[in-house]
Amino acid sequence: MQPDVRVCYSNVRSGAHPMPHCRHLTSASLEALANGLYTAALDGRPEQWETALGEIADAFGASRAFLQPCEGGASWGSVRPIFVRAEPEWAQSYIEYYGALDPLLPLAFRMRGPDRAMLDRQILDRRDFERTEFYQDWARPQGMNTGAFGFFLPDRPAKHRGWGVLMLVRDSRSDVFDQGEQQRLEALLPHVRRAVSAGLQLGSAMSERDALAAALDRLAPRGALLVNAQGRVVFANAAAETLLARSDAPIGRTRDGTLTVSARAPSAVRADLVRLLARAAGKDGQSAEGGTVHIPVENLTARSIVLEVLPFADARPFGSTLVLVMIDRAQEPPQDPPLTIKALQARWDLTPAEARTALLLAKRGTGSKMLARELGVSPTTVRTHLQRVLEKTDTHSRAALVALLLHGPV
Repeated sequence: MQPDVRVCYSNVRSGAHPMPHCRHLTSASLEALANGLYTAALDGRPEQWETALGEIADAFGASRAFLQPCEGGASWGSVRPIFVRAEPEWAQSYIEYYGALDPLLPLAFRMRGPDRAMLDRQILDRRDFERTEFYQDWARPQGMNTGAFGFFLPDRPAKHRGWGVLMLVRDSRSDVFDQGEQQRLEALLPHVRRAVSAGLQLGSAMSERDALAAALDRLAPRGALLVNAQGRVVFANAAAETLLARSDAPIGRTRDGTLTVSARAPSAVRADLVRLLARAAGKDGQSAEGGTVHIPVENLTARSIVLEVLPFADARPFGSTLVLVMIDRAQEPPQDPPLTIKALQARWDLTPAEARTALLLAKRGTGSKMLARELGVSPTTVRTHLQRVLEKTDTHSRAALVALLLHGPV
């Protein structure tokens, strides 16, 4: 399988005039090149990396520029090897054959150091280089005359860790790179390293985010929302989006994306949702804890729902603390079933303690700690009672249990 490589050839210079030198490359010019690299890292598109690399080639008077890993695989994940101003067939021939014959890169790699630049004549005697098959059959036909190598080691993520190299090449119309240009290349290398590292981390985060979104989409027909610590919806799977789009839905989003309940719902329900979201996000220094809340509606065209609000373990792909909100839709319009301890005992053969715990859960929709305080028992006891109730009622979550108790036949 051939590695994925970006080749940009549209900006090849022509004419007989030598390329300019970078002896007068100022700190402001280096800053502009660094900004181009960071823009490429944040943008993520290969075309933006090509633009940044082309600007570096121009600044150093190079006819071609290459950015690629030199160990640990064919790519760094989201940051692909890029050949700027090299004909596609020549770039591909380097990857498929001539790269293994390149005498300079392996020698330079052995001499490498973090953010270190080297010139070709410091690596191999010119006469020895010109006698190689690589020079005669690949470099010379392209007019490649002299080169500079800059090595760097990207930061995490570790799975993409591996040395990288920025290569600048001049053709026979230009002078060789000098030590001043070598020093300026070394001054640029920390920015190359940071930009590639940032690109890897952002690309990894986007991949994780896409995988997470796909997983939540597979929960359909259950709706799933990810809500940040400010109460704003940052992701909704397809089932949740369908519900949020309805004008008569029990829940919705404000203009700034904040999750809210229908204006027809009691104000106490809105307060319960805000409280549950804050508690699940671990705000005010409290330990994160989940819970459930019933959102009723008063018309017959929409169904009431039960929201199960849970702390979300790994929110790194989204860059903030998140809460997972699972949506269970009731099968019948909201009613006021005669919920009593005796009725629950008779229906599902619950013990008095189990029935009392289930009844309080249905009425308050709170987490284990709050239920424990009201019942005067430990959270462990509450969890034990609820687990037995789930087994006896053949339900698999607290939200499903609340929906059954509120809307199922008792």
